[in-house]
Amino acid sequence: MKITTTSSPNSFLNYSIEEDEIILDLIYVDISDRNKGIGTLLINLLKSIAIENKLPITLYAEPFNDASISSEDLLKFYYKCGFEDDRELGDKFLKYKL
Repeated sequence: MKITTTSSPNSFLNYSIEEDEIILDLIYVDISDRNKGIGTLLINLLKSIAIENKLPITLYAEPFNDASISSEDLLKFYYKCGFEDDRELGDKFLKYKL
């Protein structure tokens, strides 16, 4: 499934709902819209879906085909959004728990 926003039509978040979790597959914020709160807005919309479905969100934090953001900056972003390391799954796996 896909979440978009009218404030940045080229930015989006793809996710899937599984039996026991929501998986954030990909988040992309257009380079011209970065550092304007668009990524946080997309994450917050996904959190609302997670709360509605009473499911945690899991993701693998690695830039996807995007040299404009480092792994460290991406991790900082997710931590700021309330995600935590999920040691059960391994390195760079993060979870947002309700």
